Amino acid sequence: MTKVTKEVIRGTHFFIPKEHAEALHKQAQLYVQHTNNMTPYILSYYQNILENYKDVSLTATGVIVKNVDDAFIMGMDGKRYELAVDTNYKKGKGKTAKHWWTPSQLNDKSQDIAKVLGNTELEIYPDKGKKLKDTQIKYMLKSIFPELAQNYIFDVRDYCTNRISSRQRNKTPNKSFHQILLETVRPPLLRNLTIHSKRLRFKLDRANQRLLYKDHNDEIISVPYEFHTPLNDVINPDGLFDKWCGGNYVVDLKRKHRYNQFTVMCNKLQTFDYMPIGWSGVDINVSRIHALTFYDLLKQYAFVWERSDYAQQMIEERSEITNQIADKNKGACNAKVRARLRKKRDIISVRQTKYCRKIFTPFLNTLKGNKMGLAIDYVSFGASCGNGGLQESICKVLPDMCHEIGVPYHLVNPRYTSLDCSECGHRHNTKEKNKMKDTFVCKSCGWTLPMHQDAARTIATRAQNGHDLNYHYTGVVELADT
Repeated sequence: MTKVTKEVIRGTHFFIPKEHAEALHKQAQLYVQHTNNMTPYILSYYQNILENYKDVSLTATGVIVKNVDDAFIMGMDGKRYELAVDTNYKKGKGKTAKHWWTPSQLNDKSQDIAKVLGNTELEIYPDKGKKLKDTQIKYMLKSIFPELAQNYIFDVRDYCTNRISSRQRNKTPNKSFHQILLETVRPPLLRNLTIHSKRLRFKLDRANQRLLYKDHNDEIISVPYEFHTPLNDVINPDGLFDKWCGGNYVVDLKRKHRYNQFTVMCNKLQTFDYMPIGWSGVDINVSRIHALTFYDLLKQYAFVWERSDYAQQMIEERSEITNQIADKNKGACNAKVRARLRKKRDIISVRQTKYCRKIFTPFLNTLKGNKMGLAIDYVSFGASCGNGGLQESICKVLPDMCHEIGVPYHLVNPRYTSLDCSECGHRHNTKEKNKMKDTFVCKSCGWTLPMHQDAARTIATRAQNGHDLNYHYTGVVELADT
């Protein structure tokens, strides 16, 4: 029997015995302390920029300000920083290189480019605005926190910015991300002991079975690790070891647990017994009546799952707890009450996961029996979906369940799934969609289908069009016993 494989990105876990992790425990405390000290500075500075400039975009690589004549901007350290402009320069054979350069850098670089390339032709795009680069923000922080190593500041700054920008997920139709950020009083502080790094601060020493970590002084700390998960499914497992990498170290404060955990992302192979002959798409909705809409692309039929009273109760309980511990209600409950509520919310999350496994198990077994694949309306972890964490629980558990049961799956980006026609692919705008109400009517080809069913059909169609890029025949043949 020929099998198929799918390459996925997953975390590989290594366990650190607590009795040997005291040094890393202290480093996690310092990391949280440094992160929480740095976040208010970054948030306050972003708020200051938003107050002084109307058209601002916050990106991972800096702050872009449009419609501004200023050449300099005041930094959080009280120094002036030159704004950069988007520039292209000819690189030879029709190729161009893009870069954000300050005017002073541009004057210096143009001569260097002429020497190397023999061409001084530069194209400047003022319509893209001016940029305060992320490196400039990092140098501001270096002047405020001179005791910290520069690379360490870069690492912590990236994490702080990510936590601040994540509040964009909470935007509403009545409030923009900028408004939410300006109204934020309490910075998003870390509570759990962790070390999060993307900048090559960890190394797995396989020969000595040790985890190495570069601390804030660039001194190396070494602790032993243990294997608790096999590496058979990891592509090039030797590549995980003996090189500096990013990762996430989490301190487990529960006394009954014996290990802390280090997680590193890598490519893994998942094997399935068949290539899907068709795809079934699942659309996850806030509406209770149309909580889950399934569409079988092979048989061209749909069915709807209505949320039960038990599921609705969990959603309402979790939503109520989330509102109670929100920043706007901080004064209504103290730290102990908030901690107790968070623990209660975690318990509800576990219940939701168990519930998802219960309702999807028979459905996945049916798909496997019919050699069908599942297209999942997949949302990023942590995103706010308005259904009390149920969609997040489904998205977290479904890929694992598909792998366990043996059902090929495809994670579909939910963007525009309700705007695209599942028949011709024409994309409608939001106003056109709102006019349709409960029935989708394509303005291009006239295709008609109930709104949620068309979204589920679009999800299944995207999976069918893209699965060949993700699934490959391995050529593994199982011989019958003679």
